Amino acid sequence: MPLFVDPARSPPWVQMLILGPLLPLMSVPFFAVLIAGASRIAGRLRTSSAGRWLDGAAGTLFLGLGVRLLAGSPR
Repeated sequence: MPLFVDPARSPPWVQMLILGPLLPLMSVPFFAVLIAGASRIAGRLRTSSAGRWLDGAAGTLFLGLGVRLLAGSPR
């Protein structure tokens, strides 16, 4: 039984029927705002020099990690 259900208060199926849909009802608007904000930031980074700098930094990081994997000894 989920931790948010208290059998002493009322029948568990009633609590789950009421409390179960709350998670999606609260998380859908949160993730919608998060996605909209990330989309807006991604659009700005696509055309700016900061976006090109981040692409270069990420590429350098991945190359460095690849070299480290190649140079490392197998365990």
